Amino acid sequence: MTWLLLWACSPEYHVVDEPVEPPPPPPEASLDDAGAPPSDWEACTLGAFGTYYNLPADHPDVEPTVDDPPPAGPDTTDWFDDERAVWTRFDPSLDFGRGWWPVDDGLEGDPAYFSASWAAWVRVWTPGAYAVVLGAGGDAWVELDGVVVAEAHHLDDFEAEAPIIDLEAGVYPLRVRFAHRTEAADGFQFRVAATDDDVSVCAPELR
Repeated sequence: MTWLLLWACSPEYHVVDEPVEPPPPPPEASLDDAGAPPSDWEACTLGAFGTYYNLPADHPDVEPTVDDPPPAGPDTTDWFDDERAVWTRFDPSLDFGRGWWPVDDGLEGDPAYFSASWAAWVRVWTPGAYAVVLGAGGDAWVELDGVVVAEAHHLDDFEAEAPIIDLEAGVYPLRVRFAHRTEAADGFQFRVAATDDDVSVCAPELR
């Protein structure tokens, strides 16, 4: 809308545009809360920030028996507690494949027992049903906006699944978590089977 401003003491007038309300700033958040969403989705950094943890050989959850059920969710365990963290890094891709052993501190049981948690943001440009490729030689969860939308539990070998998830257009915080608790073959992969024009998975911006 255009407003016509009349000056009382002058026959002159000026045409000005109605002020446009600026968009709200992105939420302030720590890396633990998935960080701040990208300010420029067209040029965002594809990937995720990961925190890696070491699980001790005497942890009660390592080397589970075939009768042990998987945990009800990642937050029901201490596998991702701060005191177990060993380092953080940026990962441009979470498609690590088989034979992936990222944590080795020389402790008893290394490198077999470890866990990892990644934070990113998802921008769904085109709503629809998308396959989420989730391969795990262990326990894995994918959380979108705080809700577990996919999980996998394969303790004896690396297996890949591709569940279909309905995604509405919008911006969502993403959390991907993985734990390897046996000496069996390890491996991990996660990706959304979509083009960047449909779905973007971008690293948080730390502010």
